[in-house]
Amino acid sequence: MPSDLIRNTVFQQAAADPEHAANEHYADELYAKYWHHFDNDRIENAIKGETRYWHVEERQGRLNRPRIDLFIFHFLTMKTGKELAIGQIFQEFRDWRDDSNEGLEAFLSELKRYASIFRSLISPVGEGRAATFRLHCCVEVLHG
Repeated sequence: MPSDLIRNTVFQQAAADPEHAANEHYADELYAKYWHHFDNDRIENAIKGETRYWHVEERQGRLNRPRIDLFIFHFLTMKTGKELAIGQIFQEFRDWRDDSNEGLEAFLSELKRYASIFRSLISPVGEGRAATFRLHCCVEVLHG
């Protein structure tokens, strides 16, 4: 999965960050605070055998992709303002991070914040506006 490559790259960078060389647990702390939920949030009822929320596959065009890959694709599209190729998401991420002046922790914090918004749109809870919007979208897709 592209998100696995992205995770590995981010936390390798964190482990090698000279600003935090004195803290040998810096990468682990960032992981626990900002990425752990992507790997470990569970859903009660498995979908196609998957219980990890961010690893459940969603349809994107004619292909199915894990939610986390779709989220990162949309996040990068928002951040870059460009049309991106979802099949090249890891390279798009690397190019964007190479050009970015944003610190690693600031990036991870923003990623986590937008993940919460993405999740509320993909899997709304209750009868609020997001749930109603999601229901209308599903009806439109089913009935054209």
